[in-house]
Amino acid sequence: MYKQDPPQAPRLLLAPAFSQREYSVSPVNSPTSGEPVYRVVEQRRTIYVSSSTPLTDGGQWKDDLSDLFRNSVDLEAPSTTTYDATSLIGRDDGGLRIVCEPENLSGSKSRRQSRHEQAASPYSTYVPPPKSASPKSSPPASASKATRRPPRSAPVRGKLHFYDRDESFYGFTNFSRHNVNYRGGNYSTSEHLFQSLKFLPHRPDIAERIRACRRPSEALSEARRHKEYQRVDWFHVNIQTMDEVLLLKFTQHPSLKLELLSTGDLELIEDSPVDPFWGIGKDGQGRNELGKALERLRDKFRRPGLED
Repeated sequence: MYKQDPPQAPRLLLAPAFSQREYSVSPVNSPTSGEPVYRVVEQRRTIYVSSSTPLTDGGQWKDDLSDLFRNSVDLEAPSTTTYDATSLIGRDDGGLRIVCEPENLSGSKSRRQSRHEQAASPYSTYVPPPKSASPKSSPPASASKATRRPPRSAPVRGKLHFYDRDESFYGFTNFSRHNVNYRGGNYSTSEHLFQSLKFLPHRPDIAERIRACRRPSEALSEARRHKEYQRVDWFHVNIQTMDEVLLLKFTQHPSLKLELLSTGDLELIEDSPVDPFWGIGKDGQGRNELGKALERLRDKFRRPGLED
């Protein structure tokens, strides 16, 4: 039953199903609209609504307020939550509608305040959904919130594996028969040069023996045999040294450069089952540093004037 207390602000009591909810309604100055605006307080919830229906029309106000709070969304959501008014009531026959958000109201406080303060300061804004011919259950709170777009995932890159002598792109390996000229010396493969640089300039005798090896596998074995004499800072400069060796190899063999550029944005992977550092190793989880070095070189070639 609707009751009004003349000496104080008008008060509304809902029908029996909502008899425990009490509303206080009082007119305020409109912040955005020319028509009358009223402040409605239901226990600890405060909203601002606009209506062409006079406040004295208790029956219409009681029905609209009943719908408003019956279909209430998650009032514990942050005060910045916005609700799409186009999908809500928007009636021309006196229905209630939102007129402003909490941040546009002077004196709006944080949601974490006492019930006494909440009764004096609005903190939640809501517009009831439109009435339909047949009653429907109110949607879950999560469905009423603005839908967030999932973060855009990075496009999946294709992969190009190289390693076997009889397959394409074997020239990307350091064992391919592409000689490299370095400071007047001719090295049969980039592997020969890379292994020799472990001993330059402090042990040119060992470096020369490595350069003279017939096969890249022999050059690798010779370097390992003299490991105790290699540069003490080798593991700090080995990746940079590989970048320099590959630059020499691919600039001295234009066909290799074109082949590298033809790979587009593919991830380059040395599919070596025996090297988990330069390749991916037996379990496929290796660091693939040779593949990464080739990708850096590919990027370098695409920047004019930086390949030399």
